[in-house]
Amino acid sequence: MELTSSNAERKLCHRPYFPTPQQPLLFFHQNENGILYNITEQCYYKIDTSFMDSKYVISGGANRDGWMVLQDCDTRGVALANLYSHAMIQLPKSELCMYRRPDPDYGLLRRNFACISSNPRDPNCYVVLVDYDHTMSFDFCKIGDTEFKMKTLTSFEEERLESMTNFDGKMYGLMNTTTLVRIDFNGNDVEFHELINDKFTYKLSSRTKYDLRMRGYITESCGEILLVAKIYLGLTTYNRPNHYPSYYPVEKIRVFKADLCARKWVEMKSIGERTIFLGCHGGIFCINSNDKNSGLRANCIYFLEDDDRNMYVFDLEDNSVSVNLPCSHVRKRELTSLWML
Repeated sequence: MELTSSNAERKLCHRPYFPTPQQPLLFFHQNENGILYNITEQCYYKIDTSFMDSKYVISGGANRDGWMVLQDCDTRGVALANLYSHAMIQLPKSELCMYRRPDPDYGLLRRNFACISSNPRDPNCYVVLVDYDHTMSFDFCKIGDTEFKMKTLTSFEEERLESMTNFDGKMYGLMNTTTLVRIDFNGNDVEFHELINDKFTYKLSSRTKYDLRMRGYITESCGEILLVAKIYLGLTTYNRPNHYPSYYPVEKIRVFKADLCARKWVEMKSIGERTIFLGCHGGIFCINSNDKNSGLRANCIYFLEDDDRNMYVFDLEDNSVSVNLPCSHVRKRELTSLWML
């Protein structure tokens, strides 16, 4: 795997408003400061995020049309906010919440990710919050409900809900990297239906001391469900209490498409004139990138990591990884980064 880097300074631009973009923008949120980075223009915009009050962004499901899920760590209040229009939709409180590490130098410990089933203006829109450390349960509510309902998963022992996506009017989830389930909401309950349970492995071409780990993401693209598996060279370890391990660098990224009839994953060696964008926890987009003036690299995967201000690009053709620093003045402490569309 080849690693290259680019730390060229980006220019600061000004724009009075933000129309819905045609390609994902990289959003950095830190305290009360917000920054949007545009890959095509190779510049960033400082934006006013004071309308978010003291709430924090919950990174997670693909944030389309500028909508994102916010949660206040103190009150456990939940809201939907639109980054472009500043519209707010208040939701009930949730028992699931984000936490702070005792050591303030480590800032926020983001254990939750969220998914919005459709545009919040849709009366059938559901909001789902997943506790990433205890993913045998999650909260869900329909827009207009007076409370979140909690679902405890019992039929998939030892499985972890890692990612969710919407496809053909339905919501789907990825359990433990390789198990695809359909999520059906039924009043106060929700049901999980297993569609694919097709495990795969990956071995390094050379001997290594690392213990490989994988994180999975799913998204809809061109009428198909895609699985993107990030393969890491294991986890770091901490001997101090209340400190959590982090992943070693990415070794490889593999892409699969779902064959629902055969109930298996089919690996794709190339995604053609498409580009995939991966967030930290479950957030993913896949768009066509056949416009040569877009500045996007086709057949590549742009991805983010926890507590990291870099943007990484994995090339599926040669398995190389390039590193970019979009905004050098952004600090790592208490940083939330995610893709917005």
